[in-house]
Amino acid sequence: MGINMTKALATLINEMTFQERKEVETFAAFIISRRNFDKDYLVTNDVQVNELIEVVSDSGSFNWLNNDEEDIYLLNDGEEVQWAR
Repeated sequence: MGINMTKALATLINEMTFQERKEVETFAAFIISRRNFDKDYLVTNDVQVNELIEVVSDSGSFNWLNNDEEDIYLLNDGEEVQWAR
C-alpha cells in the first residue's frame, strides 16, 4: 500500500526524531478515528469530547504505543489490499 504525501510533509517528517514521528502517528490515528463522530458533542451531560480526550491523553493509557517493541511493522510490510467486487 503506497502512501502519497506532499513533498513538504515528507520533508517535515524526515526531519523529525523517532519520538516526534510516533506522536504524529498517534495524532493521525486519532484524526482517522474521529471520522465516526458527526460533530463534537457531549459524551455525558457534564463532559465534553475535548475534555474527555484530554483526560484520556493525560492518563497514560496509551503509553504502550511508544514502546519500540510495539513497532514491529515497516511501511513496506504486507501487500496492497485487493477489494472484492
